[in-house]
Amino acid sequence: MKVRMRSQVAVEEIMARKGKLANDELLSSMLEKKPDVMCIVETKLREEIHVNLKEKGYNSWRRDRKDKGGGGLLIIVRDNMCGGCAI
Repeated sequence: MKVRMRSQVAVEEIMARKGKLANDELLSSMLEKKPDVMCIVETKLREEIHVNLKEKGYNSWRRDRKDKGGGGLLIIVRDNMCGGCAI
């Protein structure tokens, strides 16, 4: 696999609040900017809420907070940047 290095990486970060990530408006507005990496904290996602961005050209990794309603982390990376990442 040939990896092309770029001199700049576009990174978006946001703190989601009150479960707004669960509706696709937040993600859609972020994806319009076409960032290479997105880091979203306080996602408040639960296992039954699925986030699949493969068809939009992104891989995603998440760590939900299991013991309380808040917290959570979602990292989204353009699929041509990272092949074997894990959190």
